[in-house]
Amino acid sequence: SLASSLSSITMAGAAPHKATVKSVLSADTVIVMGQPVGGPPPEKTITLAGIISPRLGRRDGTQKDEPFAWPAREFLRKACIGKAVTFELEETVASIGKSFGNVYLDGENLSSLIVAAGWAKVKPVMGNNAARTAYQEELQRLESQAQSSGLGMWTKDAGAGTASVRNVLLPVDGGYDAKEVLDAFKGQPQLLVTEQFRDGATVRGYLLPSFHWVTIFLSGVSCPGFKRAEEPGAPDVAEAFALEAKYFMESRLLNREVSVMLEGVDKYNNFYGSILHPQFNISVELLKVGLAKVVDWSAKFTKDPELLYKSERIAKERRQRIWKDYVAPVRPTGAASAAEFVGKVTEVISGDFLVVKDSAVPPVEHRIALSSIRAPKLGRRDEKDQPWAYEAREFLRTRLIGRKVTVGIDYIRPLPNATSGETERVFAS
Repeated sequence: SLASSLSSITMAGAAPHKATVKSVLSADTVIVMGQPVGGPPPEKTITLAGIISPRLGRRDGTQKDEPFAWPAREFLRKACIGKAVTFELEETVASIGKSFGNVYLDGENLSSLIVAAGWAKVKPVMGNNAARTAYQEELQRLESQAQSSGLGMWTKDAGAGTASVRNVLLPVDGGYDAKEVLDAFKGQPQLLVTEQFRDGATVRGYLLPSFHWVTIFLSGVSCPGFKRAEEPGAPDVAEAFALEAKYFMESRLLNREVSVMLEGVDKYNNFYGSILHPQFNISVELLKVGLAKVVDWSAKFTKDPELLYKSERIAKERRQRIWKDYVAPVRPTGAASAAEFVGKVTEVISGDFLVVKDSAVPPVEHRIALSSIRAPKLGRRDEKDQPWAYEAREFLRTRLIGRKVTVGIDYIRPLPNATSGETERVFAS
């Protein structure tokens, strides 16, 4: 298993192990992960044997990239991120905390792939290992071909090396102002290379092509997080489901290029935004599987807050993960007709039906039908909407979603034959 390989394999000759590339740190260093079993999977950081690539600069700006470091890293990232590979370790050097080995993508050694493309140099042959010597000679042949062809860092363009060094923009004194960046980019999807997930709802990475280093909180969503340990040097303490939420995001989006919509900022130069994906809404997926909660005040930044609340309700009804002990509120049938409460509109289901969260501790959501009116119905599944049903709902949603309201209960009607699980319907003004 990969778990055993991570702790015990330090010598050459062991059988290759299957894994998935989780992250690409540079053109010669990757992080691979195994299969999750009862939690996030084991991981291993591997420095590719026999080669050395240009070093990326520090994220705090104290050290610049070496020439060609970024395009070299990007070549490898685009080639293998998220893909199935096999790997074998040659040695682990405890004094520098590194494991050296070979990683194979579709049977091809990544070291050969990078050297042939001109993005890494071959290390001198060390020791008397005949197999290793033969392999190093093959790498040197590939390096010579890349040099003669002017590939990668061996380009004939004299200014290419200097041009490849990034000017990373940081949100610190003397750096950028997040509000100005938001004003410049708001309403326009931006390309982001994700580099780190602090937790399931917080991503860090580079906006391209400007190279702003940004921290983005997902609008309207909060995931379990990590608390600093009381003992110095001890690892952070994960809240329940924090590791699972983080893995949920990393396995899908870490080191990927995604589109983001910047929607707000805080006083610490952090952004609020939504990740745009052609196949899924990642915030909605987090909520549906019970790994996140809706944050009312930042949900208003999003294009469709109602969708977030609906997704959270699905997880509650299924008692998924953080909602495993959730108990749905039950309003007594005999509630007084004059009952009244204050709350916030969290979802508009149709032109005459909405959900209001009251101000109790903990708050309770109430499904409310408006008294004395009937709006056109939205279609279910393959049914068509009645004429003007969508417009009626949008009329109500744009005026009420997220707003504080006073609800006066007019009457409660039992629903003895309902198939939705509801036993009654509350009608109110």
